[in-house]
Amino acid sequence: MANAARVLIRLKAILGSLGVAKNRFQIRLMATEPKANTASPVNNQGQTLTRELPPLVLTVCGNSRREQLATFIDGVVSGSAREGRIGMASEIAEALAAFRTFNYERIYLRPASVRQAGRVIDLLRALVDHFLVHPSDLPAKDGDGGPDNRGSAANTLAAVRYVGGMTDRFACRAGVRLLDWDKERLPNGLDVTT
Repeated sequence: MANAARVLIRLKAILGSLGVAKNRFQIRLMATEPKANTASPVNNQGQTLTRELPPLVLTVCGNSRREQLATFIDGVVSGSAREGRIGMASEIAEALAAFRTFNYERIYLRPASVRQAGRVIDLLRALVDHFLVHPSDLPAKDGDGGPDNRGSAANTLAAVRYVGGMTDRFACRAGVRLLDWDKERLPNGLDVTT
């Protein structure tokens, strides 16, 4: 049973490195910005272009996301069963490392993604700051609803927990409603209506 738990933890880490289990805003980073130039590995629909992937990934893991995920998952399961500890065959591990490097260099850290992340950070910080000053805007279960709670550690924790638990659209709607946040400053691709 302990081996199974370790395999699941490792699978989560692998899937996370591929963008499958990333934080909710980060998943959209590669899917919402339009293609800035022809060198971008992301097309106008936000899909990674297969021809842009490293040759090692294509050779070892295949062309489709399904094939790639199956290769990495099978690599961990079969490698762990064979070795008696969590791991994968070196060829698959090298392909995973190449995929990770590609994702960070060409998708997550490209200028459009960094700008998108900045929009998300600005919005979330502004929402937390709002709830610190206006604890009565917190739901009753998250804050005591009273102005006497301002500046307290309990209010800070409640504000951070509340904003951290918001869905993408809910956070954007809250920004528009509570902060009069300009919709042009919201993260792209969420189609937020108030």
